[in-house]
Amino acid sequence: MTEFGRGTLAYNDGDADTGTVSFRHDAIDDVNRQAIRDKVTNLHDAIDAVTRGINIGLTYGNYEKFYSTGFPSSDPDAHAQLKWYVSMEDTVLKNRFGMELPCADGRETMPNSDFMDITSGNGSDLKAAIEDIHLSPANNPVLVLSVKIVGRNTHRK
Repeated sequence: MTEFGRGTLAYNDGDADTGTVSFRHDAIDDVNRQAIRDKVTNLHDAIDAVTRGINIGLTYGNYEKFYSTGFPSSDPDAHAQLKWYVSMEDTVLKNRFGMELPCADGRETMPNSDFMDITSGNGSDLKAAIEDIHLSPANNPVLVLSVKIVGRNTHRK
């Protein structure tokens, strides 16, 4: 059985608003609660490192939440329209799918590219954190294939 988690990021588009990211994870029980919490903490930190918004928190299961402070983001480049599109593959069925992370930090792209380097640094940390907790729609482990900056205001800084 799986459960859904949800992350909330505050951004600065002239009003106090938030974007969300959803993820699937194993059902929480008394045995794996701490392991899931550790994985969610890693995902929280990895998202925080590659976004310009304020990572308010990740909620998972019916159990726990953690929050950061500071809403809305004071960063003028924290835009909801600028996102990371994470392309993934189900490691069993080989189906491909994706998810978006709002408030992408364009400084994380490789030179002359719209893609994040997922082999080192913050990109590698994000890839590892997603693969460690996220499940495919068929409840199988995932492989992160790429992370690309997308959106109406796509730009590199």
